[in-house]
Amino acid sequence: MGQAGDARLDALVALVGRAACVADIGAGDLHLAGRMLDAGAAVRVVAVERAPGAFARARSRAAHDGRIEVRLGDGFAPVRPGEADAAVLAGLGGEAIVRVLTRAAAADSGAGPASLPARLVLAPTSETHRVREALYRLGYARTFDRVVAEGARLRWVVAAARGREGGAPTPGELEVGGLLCDRRAPLRAAVLQERLTVWRTQLAGATGERRRHLAAAMAEVEAAL
Repeated sequence: MGQAGDARLDALVALVGRAACVADIGAGDLHLAGRMLDAGAAVRVVAVERAPGAFARARSRAAHDGRIEVRLGDGFAPVRPGEADAAVLAGLGGEAIVRVLTRAAAADSGAGPASLPARLVLAPTSETHRVREALYRLGYARTFDRVVAEGARLRWVVAAARGREGGAPTPGELEVGGLLCDRRAPLRAAVLQERLTVWRTQLAGATGERRRHLAAAMAEVEAAL
């Protein structure tokens, strides 16, 4: 799995908050795991890698740090139900993150602690709205969002806690999450204007439900600016 840039790593750590155990899915070089531990966001990290080579390198790096346990496997499969208070995923596209979350939810029997922890912090590289749709479908509350600038690109970090708050999210909430109402959020105006520019282009070729969704989201964002 690809790695997030420094700004996204900082946002991921901040949104984790405080947790006894964090599952780092696709832990890579353990930079994020190290930052969470150093910042006190995690007391212990379960670092998961599915590629044998990446797993071996991560295990070697963590050999002298008893706070990190590196496990080989795909997605949440190596994480014991109820073991992690929070989980982080970074460096995947939105659809790939949705597949990881959906597989974990499908593996839960409902008879005991869930494989998916109560708090998720995600840094999708694309299709963030698909991630928000999946989070709502899987029983997570509306999202808290950070947007960071990496060069000329704006990158999202999305956090959600298990539980319901109000009804189903609106099209605008699915597209831009907490930025719709959080006027104090850094880069908020730039992000919303960038989204409107993109949607105007997409709207020209959209049909059916996607066109209705984009039009509704645009109306919400324009009203919020």
